[in-house]
Parts: sequence; structure tokens; C-alpha cells
Amino acid sequence: MSTYPQPEAIVTAEAVAAAERGWRVQATERRQYGNGDWGWPQFGPTIRDPAEVAQRFAEGGSWHGKAAAHLVTGVLVDIDPQNDGTDDGLDLPYTVTTRTPNGGTHHYYALPAELQARVVDEELTSFKYRNGVDVILSGPTPLPGVEKPEGPYTWQVHPEEAEIAAAPNGLTDAITRKLDERAAVKASLPEIPKLAALNGLPPAVSAILSDKGDVPDRSSRFAYLIRTAVEHDFTDEQVWAAVNRHEPSLSKYGDRSDFWTRTATEIATHRGKLEAGAIADDLEFDPGGVVFDAPAEPEAVWGNGAEVLIAKDEAGIVYGHIGVGKTTMVQRVALGAIGVEGKLLGYSIAQIEGKVLYIAADRPSQAMRSLRRMVTDEHRKLLDARWLWERRRRLRISLNDPERFAAQVVESGAELLIIDSVKDITPKVSTDEGGLAYNEAIQRTLVGGVQVIALHHPRKATGEGRSALTLDDVYGSTWIAAGAGSVIALNGTPGTGVARLEHLKPPAEQVGPFDVDFDYDAGTVTTIGVRELSDFLARRGTATTQEAVQWVTGKDRPTETERKRVVRKLNRMVEHGQAIKAGGGRGHLVVWKWNGQRPEIEKDTQLDTKKDTEKDTEGQHPPEELPIPYYARESEVGHQKDKRRTRRRTFLPFFK
Repeated sequence: MSTYPQPEAIVTAEAVAAAERGWRVQATERRQYGNGDWGWPQFGPTIRDPAEVAQRFAEGGSWHGKAAAHLVTGVLVDIDPQNDGTDDGLDLPYTVTTRTPNGGTHHYYALPAELQARVVDEELTSFKYRNGVDVILSGPTPLPGVEKPEGPYTWQVHPEEAEIAAAPNGLTDAITRKLDERAAVKASLPEIPKLAALNGLPPAVSAILSDKGDVPDRSSRFAYLIRTAVEHDFTDEQVWAAVNRHEPSLSKYGDRSDFWTRTATEIATHRGKLEAGAIADDLEFDPGGVVFDAPAEPEAVWGNGAEVLIAKDEAGIVYGHIGVGKTTMVQRVALGAIGVEGKLLGYSIAQIEGKVLYIAADRPSQAMRSLRRMVTDEHRKLLDARWLWERRRRLRISLNDPERFAAQVVESGAELLIIDSVKDITPKVSTDEGGLAYNEAIQRTLVGGVQVIALHHPRKATGEGRSALTLDDVYGSTWIAAGAGSVIALNGTPGTGVARLEHLKPPAEQVGPFDVDFDYDAGTVTTIGVRELSDFLARRGTATTQEAVQWVTGKDRPTETERKRVVRKLNRMVEHGQAIKAGGGRGHLVVWKWNGQRPEIEKDTQLDTKKDTEKDTEGQHPPEELPIPYYARESEVGHQKDKRRTRRRTFLPFFK
């Protein structure tokens, strides 16, 4: 790999050398779009005269140190390892090759004259060959010396070391198939008008065409342009002409068949909305009495009774550090929703009739491998019918048109949306602008009848080690967690297979906390050492509030918040006839008695059942000390042994 003295000097030399080889050279500038993507917008015409290239660089300006080369004829194979791209099975011949800053490669090949002519005539510029491998037939390819934040482009096989080889048969066959597919698509569409100069354009449309509208996201600008033109009574021909003039939209669709298809779809969609009066945003209001139709307790997407981990019509967030098991847990919930096991961690998963839409925007191949470990070959038909993958990062939230994201999700036919992960579909996620756009998109998705579970990450740990996650640790804008009905944190060390589930924001009764075991090979998720209040009271028969709280929390000194949470559960058991409450008032403890069927159990190592059957004939029965929980820290054990406690006499009620 060469060492470059100065990026500007080497790019100038490479640009002149490229022109001398007969390549077209064009200046570019690295730019960040409103949606967070980086690109290489084109500046000025492409030229092949070495003297003119040298003169342009000497003059500076936008050309200075920012050149890219175009092949006059030929094709480039772009292999991107960050998107799981490899050359496995491609049988690529030895040829001129550059190495990209992220470790990928650009392989240059020549096409047969007949195929090259067809590519030019039909304006095929690029297409995706497979995940992580793109085929580029026309477009800027940065020259060695051009730098990105990750480093410079460099030669791997210099043009002086090898000729540009002929494209292999597999590559030419793929290009031919793509051309045939595009021809079929084009034949099914209305005739596309030639580029036309439109006079008297409405200001809103003119602003978008000149790229000055307040719609920085390219995808959103494309949709907004069509919607604006339709609302201004453009004919279909005028809309096509306006879109063809909109260069930022064209640059997003290297494969023109995709561009044509989407343009026709957008026009039809917005015409339909306009005719139905949807664009007018007519408001509808509900009478106040609908509150009596609402359930007293939230309906669970995942949960039992009042213990709801994720509620219906309230988005859920599962967040934690990389590698603690978020994907495994959420995929298990999604599988349960379509009938592959009905419970997770002992909590029921509501069945859906529609599909699961899984946006795998963060390491999609890893997410797919994770799901593969959870299913067998017999599940293939079920997954084909009920599971949708979106793994090409095309479904993203626009800052200026979040409603579009919701519309696309609803139109997919999904009833459950899994977002993996928030940061990958939301531009400017750390700003209020990004957080509000995300929240708006999710709320509109919920209104459309689609349940939402999103994976998210915490802020980076600072200092030594990592403390337990809180709501304040959720990465990004506060509006992301604020708009969720439930936030579940997984605290753990990546790769260990054990995490602590903390229900930081419950829609009803809080669940846990408890430890969770992940078997990544089998794709299973199980609880570790969960203490159920009903089991405790059934075994003890009678217990004080303090005893119940100590048992459930596993702490000798539980917090007031933990005590209140256990008391709420005890009161709910009374409401359901599982327990009886007695006592209270001055000088009397509250005592809870099991009112259900007591299980036939052997002597429990953690519960002295003999003491449970003994009653003080005078009605006095001091609270018993619980044994140290099996997971207590050594410091707590020492404290338990050494502490001295004075207890005033208390009076317990007498149960007949």
C-alpha cells in the first residue's frame, strides 16, 4: 500500500494519469445529507483531456483534492465488507483494483461492445448484485488519494501492474438479466415524457426542484415533490417532467426501473389521497364517553394480567449494551406472536393474525443467523407467509415526513413491527429534531394498528465499569423513551449469556427485576432464580408485609419503592381471592394469609414450614427473619450476622 505525501498532490497526479488512460474525470465533494447519509454529489462536466484536468486542479475551487474517475467503458464491482460483502463464488479475474477506506475493494472490468452499448442506451447505472456487492456501470468512483474519515482510497492492483480484464460471464449474465427486467418494467408503465422546461411553477415546487426546500432528506424530498405537484393540479405528464428535473431524486435510484416504478406508485398514491380528501387532513373527534370502553388494565402484547412487559398500542423499547441478548429476546417475542411458542420468561405473548415486519438495519446477517437458530425447516412456510425482512436500509424515518414511514409499515400488512435498531433508522437521533420525528413515526404506526418493539442502545459507559442502566442512559433524544409505553433494560456483560432484566418504565405493574439466561446456540431465553410472591405465600401460609418484601426482593433492607410494589401485588392477590389481608392500625402488623390451595411440598431449604404452622396462643407472633438469599453478596452476609436489632412487641391478628 502506498504512502501518500499530501492528499491534494496525489489526487491531482492520479486525476491526470486517469485522463491519460482515457478515463473520464470529474470533481466531487464529500457531503452529508439531511438523513445522515454521506455521498459524492457531482460538480461540473466530466473531462478526458489531461491538460484540462491539470488546469482545473491548478485553479483550485471545488476540484481541488476531490476528484473521482469514470470509466469510459466498463463496469466496477464494489465489495463492501461492512455490509457482509465478500468475493466468495464470484470468480473475479485479476484486474485493476482499488482498496476502499473501510477495507472493501473496487474491481474494474471491460464489457463486450454490444452489452456496453445496451447499458448506455438504457441508462443502467448501477444495481445490487447481492448483499454487500454492488455493480456500478456509470458514476463517480473515488480515485486513490481521496480521503474519507476512515482513511484514503489506495491502489491494490495498479494500472501499471495489470490490464483491465474482461468481465466474467457471471457478471455479464447478471447485467443482461437486469436490463431485461428493466425493459419489462418500463413496458408496463405509461410513456415517460422527455425532460421539459416548465414555466410558472408554484414556489413550493420550484424550491424543491432547486434543492432549497426545507426537506433535506433525499427520499422525503422525492415524495414531497410529487405530493406538492399533485396538490397543485399538475397533470401526470407535468409531474413526470418535474421529477425528471429533480436531480437529487434521480441520484438515489441508480437502477432507473426502481425510479420509474416508485414515481408511478407515488403519483397514484397521492392522486388517490387527494380524491379521497385525505390530503386535506380532515379531523375526526371522539365523544368523551369512549373512556368507558377502554379496558381497566392495559392489553398485553407480552405479559400476564397486570404484569405487562409490553402493552398493546404502546410502543416498547428493549435496550442494553451490544451483545447482551436484545435481538434474541425480541425475536422470541416476534416468533411467539405468530405461533412459535406462546410464552417467554413465563409471560404470555399475544397472537397476531397478520405479519411481523423486522427491520434489520443493524448487522442484518447476524440478526438472520440468530433467528435461524430458533427455528427448524418445518417453520419455513410459516416464516414465508408471516415474516417480512427489511434488510436493505431503505425503510427509514424522514425528519420532514415521518408519516411516510408509518404509511409504508401499515401498507406492508404487518401487525407487529420490530426495529433493529433505533439509531439505524432515525437521522440525528441524539437531537430533539430526530427524537420528535421518531416519536411521530412510531405513534402514527401504532394508530395504523401495528404494534412496535424497538431495540436501542445506551449511552457509552464512562469511568470504570458499567453501572445499572436507567432511563437517563437511553441514547439519544429524551423523546425516544418518552414516547414509549414500556422500557426494558438488559444489564449484563456482552457474551456471558446472562443479563439482569430491569423494567424501567412499566405500563402497569412492574415486572422483575430478575436474571435471564441466554443460550445463543439454541436461541432460548430462560429466567434464573425468579421468586414468585404467590409461591411464597402458598408455602408459608401466613406472612407479614416485611417478610413478603424481603422474600421477593432478596434483600434484608428493601427500598420503599420495592415495598410499595410488593404491597400492590399482595392487594391484587386479595382482589382475586388468592389471599386474605388482616391487621393494621396502631400497634398491629398487616398480615397476609394464603386463601388458595396450598401445594403439597417437601421441606424447603429456604422456607421453614414448621414455623409456618406454629401459632402463638396469646396472639403474639414476632416477625421471623428470612434466611440470606442465595445470591446475596458476602458483605451483606457479614452484615446480617453482625447486626443487632431491637424489636418492640407487635400484635398479630388471629385467623380462625
